[in-house]
Amino acid sequence: MSSPSPEKMEQLRQRLGGLDAQAASVRRELFEAGPIAALPGTYVQVEAAGHRACLPAALAVEVVPLVALAKVSGAKEHVAGAFSYRGKPMLALDLGLLVGVRRELPLEAHVLVLAAARPISLVVDRVLGLLEAPSVALQDGERPTDWRTSKLVEGFCRDGEALVPLLRMSALEEAAGAEP
Repeated sequence: MSSPSPEKMEQLRQRLGGLDAQAASVRRELFEAGPIAALPGTYVQVEAAGHRACLPAALAVEVVPLVALAKVSGAKEHVAGAFSYRGKPMLALDLGLLVGVRRELPLEAHVLVLAAARPISLVVDRVLGLLEAPSVALQDGERPTDWRTSKLVEGFCRDGEALVPLLRMSALEEAAGAEP
């Protein structure tokens, strides 16, 4: 199998970005429909630095154990580094730092390779499991003042009594910074 041309890769990235924007728009409409609306599909629930979050399972291409990460010169603090994924460079974002917690990455941490418009992944302490068609809320009724009110969060998925922030893919891509 030959590698696609750079032009073809850019076209695919743009299409994927458009699909993500469309899916985010539909999820937003569901959130605005009220707290009893349920999101179709399956969502991966993760934890980093004691904070839970989720994202559509369709966006998690693969979960791999933490690998050696090369520092990226000039990158923002939450960029944990870069690594080679199936022969291609991949940027790794530390979810713990994205939510404002500085800590050492645990040795048992995992990397979620994401289906994004650019090659990014998310470093998490652990993968908690899957949520099937969770009910949703546009905002946390407790009125949080922390990262859960940031543009990183698209809405909330209910897991029992807990409201788990749903990560916004476009915000993760933006957090990765300019493409190298």
